Amino acid sequence: MDITTIKEQWTCPKCRSRGCTTQEMSLTKASHKLALRAGHEKYLVVTCTLCGYSELYNRKVLARIVEKVLIENAAPIVKQADLIKGDQ
Repeated sequence: MDITTIKEQWTCPKCRSRGCTTQEMSLTKASHKLALRAGHEKYLVVTCTLCGYSELYNRKVLARIVEKVLIENAAPIVKQADLIKGDQ
């Protein structure tokens, strides 16, 4: 899922505003004490421009969502035998 799509579809669950800003953020093991994943994880932060409510989205998870949508929307695979049948 790309940032443009998130900005277009996002609604603040707190105040219902549609305005938001996005920012990329990385967390290291040092910030693990903040109850977030250990390692060098990349997150997308979406913040409501009206009330300041923020949500964190793991970039790896967003990438898998895009991959799943692309696979589901892909054109069906046409077998060579089907092509031969169609020529007759």
